[in-house]
Amino acid sequence: MTKNFINQPEVQALLRESAGLNSAEGDERFKNIIHRMLENICALIDDFNVTEEEFWHAVNYLHE
Repeated sequence: MTKNFINQPEVQALLRESAGLNSAEGDERFKNIIHRMLENICALIDDFNVTEEEFWHAVNYLHE
């Protein structure tokens, strides 16, 4: 994955859908925060070549 990957229209469409930006329902600020968070997670995974194991370890750490 590269930052160019994140900027591809198909990826942005997926991130927008995942954040709920395609729906009129819900809080716009919250949806934009989620969209940015998803973009940043994708960039982080790319920048650090995060493995699936490392990703889930980080998620579990945050959960605890």
